[in-house]
Amino acid sequence: MFIFKGDSLYIDIAQSQRQVSAFKLVKNSETKQSVSYNAYESYLKDGKVTYREVLIKVTKDKGKNFVLEYFGKDKDREYNSNERYTIRLVE
Repeated sequence: MFIFKGDSLYIDIAQSQRQVSAFKLVKNSETKQSVSYNAYESYLKDGKVTYREVLIKVTKDKGKNFVLEYFGKDKDREYNSNERYTIRLVE
């Protein structure tokens, strides 16, 4: 589930049993079809607050569908991640 609220994005991925991720979004570009953000997340690593920055791009698809793309180093792994999700607007 992807929840956009104000300048934040909250992500809960139930099938992987992961905790909710919360990103502060800073818009860096916008067109009629897409918006991209520098996204910042804070989390604990070895008992210390750590920050990471990723790029999140949301592109309008068809109807109420959007494609959300995520680019950056994953906090749970030692390598870069590129993920793509088709999401639907729920009002």
